[in-house]
Amino acid sequence: MKQQPTDRMFSHVSSDYAKHRPSYAASTIDKILEGLQAPSQLVAVDIGAGTGIASRQLAERGVKVLAVEPDPAMIQAATPHHSWSFEPQQQKQQICPVVSLTS
Repeated sequence: MKQQPTDRMFSHVSSDYAKHRPSYAASTIDKILEGLQAPSQLVAVDIGAGTGIASRQLAERGVKVLAVEPDPAMIQAATPHHSWSFEPQQQKQQICPVVSLTS
């Protein structure tokens, strides 16, 4: 059996992942932000962002989020939201695309 590259592990199920992967509990996001500056003063980096679930939830709180996801299918399956947008950034070595989620 041919092994799939690790940066494309969920490509074949990205739409199902986006439909069925639950959001994080509000209390989880509260805990992440607890004791930090006001969310509008924060910048978070979401490595392996997938469809941007955590990124979106942080952006909804006012955090500026930089999401890194190597799988274009996962980025494509991300649910659009009025408080952020994906903006591809050029990478020097094109190891993986970087997208910025801004509120």
